[in-house]
Amino acid sequence: MTIFSGLQLYEIVMLVGGCIVFVLGLVVAIVAVVRKESLWKALPPFAIAIVMIGFPAYTKIQFSKDGIDLEKNTEALLNDPENGAKREEVSKEVAKFAQRPMTDPRTLSIVAKAQIALGDNTAAQENVTRALTASPQDAKALSLQKRLELDRNLEQLTATVEKNPSDTTAKSNLNQVVNEASKLQIASPVTTLNLAKAHAALGNADQAGVNMNRAVRINPNLGRAIALPQRPN
Repeated sequence: MTIFSGLQLYEIVMLVGGCIVFVLGLVVAIVAVVRKESLWKALPPFAIAIVMIGFPAYTKIQFSKDGIDLEKNTEALLNDPENGAKREEVSKEVAKFAQRPMTDPRTLSIVAKAQIALGDNTAAQENVTRALTASPQDAKALSLQKRLELDRNLEQLTATVEKNPSDTTAKSNLNQVVNEASKLQIASPVTTLNLAKAHAALGNADQAGVNMNRAVRINPNLGRAIALPQRPN
């Protein structure tokens, strides 16, 4: 259940147990009133219930706040992809979510969007799949699935054009995907690099260089291992 999303098993047990103890205290209080006895005997169950419910409730509230912060910081990163400090902040926040069980489609989508911005498509796909399993028509998850498919299409179509530069159908399809990507806010070094390779395969040397330089600025480690394919004849 999404109400338990973000809570560890022991926190769920505390929450459920606290609710049971609260009901028990309520029963004790009602019996005391009926018998015209002191209500003091009902206080211990209520006190225990407050403690048992309060801790996981605070954790849940903090978990929700962290989701709002991550969503906000991901948007900031998309607006400024080369901001290393913001990227590090988003990365740390994503790592916090990885330590908690998530079942809520909205939370899964928030984390997946951040992972895409960081270039971790594998982890993002896992969370999108989980979100769609829980809610197959979830609009945000479906949008993120399409975004991940764009990266896969860029890679696959680029590879096809590189192997067969005379394949006009593949070139046309690749150009369409490149145009689609150009309309998006992109912070992912993976997508930026895929765009560089796609432009190079299409013979757009200038755009290939622009995207390659941007990818290296986002992730300097890329520069040591990556070379763009030669422009097709």
